[in-house]
Amino acid sequence: YPLRRQRQMCIRDSAKRVQGFRRLGAAALRIGTDCSGAEAPVWALREMRVPHRQIFSCDVDPTVRSFIQAASPPETAVYEDMLRRSVDELADVDIYVVGFPRTPYSMLRRHSTRLLREAAAKPYFELLRVLRAKRPALAILENVLGLRSVLPRILRDLKKLRWYNIVHFVLDPPQLGEPVSRPRFYILLLRHDAVVLQNMADITDFVTSCLRAARKPVKQHVRSRMLPKTHEQVREFLRNAATARGQARRGGSKQGVPVFRGGSSSMPLSSARQAEAWASALRIRGVADVIADVSQSSDRINPRTDGVCPTLTPNGICCVGLCQRPILGCEKLLLHGFPLHRMKIPASISQRALGLLGGNTMHLQCIGLVLLILSLIHI
Repeated sequence: YPLRRQRQMCIRDSAKRVQGFRRLGAAALRIGTDCSGAEAPVWALREMRVPHRQIFSCDVDPTVRSFIQAASPPETAVYEDMLRRSVDELADVDIYVVGFPRTPYSMLRRHSTRLLREAAAKPYFELLRVLRAKRPALAILENVLGLRSVLPRILRDLKKLRWYNIVHFVLDPPQLGEPVSRPRFYILLLRHDAVVLQNMADITDFVTSCLRAARKPVKQHVRSRMLPKTHEQVREFLRNAATARGQARRGGSKQGVPVFRGGSSSMPLSSARQAEAWASALRIRGVADVIADVSQSSDRINPRTDGVCPTLTPNGICCVGLCQRPILGCEKLLLHGFPLHRMKIPASISQRALGLLGGNTMHLQCIGLVLLILSLIHI
């Protein structure tokens, strides 16, 4: 699996300059997550075959909690809300990962957001309480690029904890050769007494070396990561779309059911607005190999022709011209590296629910690379 190879490359490149460096041993690392979603950090550790114990998870969405309980149940609990539990009841962990809510920092809301004063920002202040109480050896905070608008405040808050070295950077899957964009801001906290290196310059150099060693160009088109047209879920989607097309011709289509619209295009879309956005994308690029999120308005759409999928959002409808269909809900998870063929996914979880999960998750390659910083930690 590519994650394992990246890990080995980064270790070989950086270990020569790290005094006291040791490879990850057999001891099981304890990991806990908040705002857990599809549990990308846990699945990244699994795919890298790093021994670990999943201690706790937390998500406010009951569908997400049922997904976690089926696919990757933790040892202690799946909490319903990090704001309504007691920090004292949390078990100790070595790694704490949280992708706290993005809406206050989204660039789409940059003219209306109240940033850290919004109710959706409360989990940020709660994660600070977790860090003060539990002091994990490594903490990873992940968020959208809009986090830069409050980054000085966040760094001040984290520095007040006093027992962490802090490193932050932006990482996007195409930097690792992945054909799907998802630029995200990562903040790493390494506890002083657990880190191998004490000099901040050496820590930064190690992180930079890991990021540099993992870089490679994108060589695959996103359609190579999607389900084949013969797959049952794709065939079911196209059957439903064809049925809806017939209903539309008879004047009986139902709202939200995919229909074939858009003039000469056979792209199955569920509204005139989406069809207009797709037609606009085709006009802008002038070629069939277009990838665009048609949930965006026509004046905001930014179609791509480099084979890389734009950032997948929970409610986004990303169309791939060469496939002549949108990306399915389960494919959002697939494109972010989740091994769906080995995951126990409840039958009750719909394609829409899987799409919401896939639009909110971290990319496995990215969080796996970030977890390489475990190499600097004494556990």
